[in-house]
Amino acid sequence: MPSKPPQNARPASDLAEALLQVKGAGALTTTAYRSALGAFLASGQAVTVEGFSAYIHQLRLTRSAATVNQALAAGRKGFLQAAERLGMPAREVSLIRGALAEIPAVKKVPPDVAVVSPEERLALFAALSLRDAWSRRRCTSRALECRRSSPSDAIRSSPTARR
Repeated sequence: MPSKPPQNARPASDLAEALLQVKGAGALTTTAYRSALGAFLASGQAVTVEGFSAYIHQLRLTRSAATVNQALAAGRKGFLQAAERLGMPAREVSLIRGALAEIPAVKKVPPDVAVVSPEERLALFAALSLRDAWSRRRCTSRALECRRSSPSDAIRSSPTARR
């Protein structure tokens, strides 16, 4: 009589239900995680860590780095919580944790920084009218007398100015 291997596999429906019961640090995080995992389940990928990895790689092509990283965090938290909820042995949980750690997060690209040359800086400052900028400035209560005066008048009337 051929022996049957033990049936340790969990039905996908039980795992899917457990994934949707994920809890985050707060109410908004929980809502975001459940939404991300709901999108994963609706994607048609297999409800496994491998299927989740394929979903994340597919998501990288169309979504921003922040969205992909949030979905990845939701999946990591969801699969580990689901494993605990379903009573999986520690060895299986450890395998799941290791497989989830292998899915790389998306690095956010730093924004481009425009550098202004010294010539451009001089042209920008030359275009500014310092007198107009000073007259629109609101003075503090300590220097109310300089409200409509020029910078040189304020320097002359300041208590720390040398005489």
